[in-house]
Amino acid sequence: MLAFAAALLALGGPQRSVLLFSKTSGFRHDSIPAARNALMKLGEERGWNVVATEDPAFFDPTRLSAFDSVVFLMTTGDVLNAEQEKAFESYVKGGGGYVGVHSAADTEYEWPWYGNLVGAYFLSHPAIQDATVRVEDKKHPSTSFLPSTWKRSDEWYDYRASPRGKVRVLASLDSSSYKDSKMPGDHPIMWCQETGSGRSWYTGMGHTTESYADPIFLRTVAEGIDWASAKSKRKAPKASAVNTLTPEERRAGWRLLFDGKSTKGWKNFRSNTIRPGWQVVNDVLTVTDPENAGDIVTDEKFGWFELSVDFKLEPGQNSGIMFHVGDTGDMAWYSGPEVQLYDHPAEPGVQTTGHLYELYPAAVDAARPAGHWNNVLIVVSPKECATYVNGVKYYDYVLNSPDFKARVAKSKFAQYKEFAAFDTGSIGIQGDHGRVSFRNVKVRKL
Repeated sequence: MLAFAAALLALGGPQRSVLLFSKTSGFRHDSIPAARNALMKLGEERGWNVVATEDPAFFDPTRLSAFDSVVFLMTTGDVLNAEQEKAFESYVKGGGGYVGVHSAADTEYEWPWYGNLVGAYFLSHPAIQDATVRVEDKKHPSTSFLPSTWKRSDEWYDYRASPRGKVRVLASLDSSSYKDSKMPGDHPIMWCQETGSGRSWYTGMGHTTESYADPIFLRTVAEGIDWASAKSKRKAPKASAVNTLTPEERRAGWRLLFDGKSTKGWKNFRSNTIRPGWQVVNDVLTVTDPENAGDIVTDEKFGWFELSVDFKLEPGQNSGIMFHVGDTGDMAWYSGPEVQLYDHPAEPGVQTTGHLYELYPAAVDAARPAGHWNNVLIVVSPKECATYVNGVKYYDYVLNSPDFKARVAKSKFAQYKEFAAFDTGSIGIQGDHGRVSFRNVKVRKL
């Protein structure tokens, strides 16, 4: 929990804090990555903190309390256990927001409370095609900007029963405008409701990847999230100044490794100075010239610790953060395992942001696009090491466990006897692969 809280603190005090949840145990939509990336970018533009996960462990009272609303983003099937269901039900009843997108209605059929929350369960759908959406309620912020009729292409859900009478219908489908509808006549497709002290908003649209490049559709979802979040009881943390520590962080043992003014405490690997390709610009430690920067390391050595760093990549650029870097070898990465920072879409075989280079890949991609600030939290302890990106846990492992050693043996690091051989060492930052910036570099010894 401390690691999760530290990551959120590093991202500051946003207007909204939103959890995107896209776990599936049934059909999985190919459009989930596009949807997740679009909503994270949208959140960045609106000043929200958006965390994306498929880990149901987020559904406990402590973690849920950090969010104003939870978006079930094309979830399917049974995604929460009984304890997690209870926590989420209490969260919504206490003022938390719920947003369901498309197959959120194809989720948790055996949980009656959820069925009431989403409003209706999925029945069937015809082929993707154009249809006409009739906007019924233009007083709601998610529909106020739409025309009275809105023609778009999507996969149009039929539901087991119309939710009309139980919810506030915002828009419905003209069933005569497309083929093979199983809900002729009344066919709601977007609705909302008050539930307990919380709110629920749902859209049946959003199946296609193209939907997440459609600014009108995205605005409906954004306004739905904002509306659903409005009754949250979350106490937003005050945004702290860049490169400073909050009183809570100080009490927890955090301290700064970068003061925002100088490169004090850092040097190039196996050097006593720092090359001019590294500069402090507007309170940010920046690689201005990758050809004359090189990897830098801390003067201080660290054993077991948590490290929180905000970073921003330029398009296509590449960097990394290393730990337990020794004083031997020609390169810092000969000894120090590296958490990759790389502006590249998550694809098989590509080691993108958050991967422990050549050793542990991530099953999720929570990184914001190039040009936006992200946070990485690296936990290094004798019992368990872990990496979090924007509050989302990517993986955990044990240094020099049989599994770790087996992975090293299959990697390029097998040739370096000093790799991961030290229990203490410098923290390093890669500086020779592109333009990248860092701020809020904070460490806490364990």
